[in-house]
Amino acid sequence: GMSAPERAVRNLINRQLGFDHFRAFLNHHRVAEARRLLERPDCDDKLIAIALDSGFASLASFNRAFRAIEGCSPSAYRAAARSTAATGS
Repeated sequence: GMSAPERAVRNLINRQLGFDHFRAFLNHHRVAEARRLLERPDCDDKLIAIALDSGFASLASFNRAFRAIEGCSPSAYRAAARSTAATGS
């Protein structure tokens, strides 16, 4: 069987992975909400306001999560969404 330290390490890893999965799950939902706000032509909120409204604690964590999930910054996403909306393409 496993030794006690081995079991403790495995439990710690599982807990940490669970936390990371939960955080990723939350970030996906938060980024989806941010995308919805960034796509609205009538929403001129500053990025920090959108970050906080979407559940992020700071602009830095928002930018990091958004870029990791969408592959671009929130401001670039907003600009692209608006140019697409404007041209109707």
